[in-house]
Amino acid sequence: MQGGITEDETILSKMSVKIAQTIANLFWRTSFTDICYGMFAINRKKYLGLEIKSTGFDIEWEMMIKAARRGLKILEIPSREKRRIHGKSNISYVRDGLAIARAVLKNI
Repeated sequence: MQGGITEDETILSKMSVKIAQTIANLFWRTSFTDICYGMFAINRKKYLGLEIKSTGFDIEWEMMIKAARRGLKILEIPSREKRRIHGKSNISYVRDGLAIARAVLKNI
């Protein structure tokens, strides 16, 4: 999304997210610009009504499609993610990628 940026993104992660997001938008008939990076704010009652099952990196994907399907208002706001100062990312492209693929395909 214009105005949003992550300084910590690798070429592999950028390509992976773009491919998954394009497929999700096609299947779900949505137009999300970036499901992976950013912050979510949602009314507690509405969130609980979504009956989210995911507990990992795929939670954003499940939450966004269920919210879109229920007609909840979704507003994307650009965010800036600075480069990691300490430690190493816990993201696994295989584990987390498969979880995202399941979330996308499960919610077609």
